[in-house]
Amino acid sequence: MTSVAAAGFVNYPTEWWHWSFGERYWAFTTNARHALYGPQEWSSRTR
Repeated sequence: MTSVAAAGFVNYPTEWWHWSFGERYWAFTTNARHALYGPQEWSSRTR
């Protein structure tokens, strides 16, 4: 296991350089219930 995988990242099988964490592919690969992040609602108070 690489240090990147040990940190929780998953590798795209066809791209040795492509690692992912927290998005849809990561959730699918790790059997997570959902991605850790996604679209955000913005309001005038956040700017």
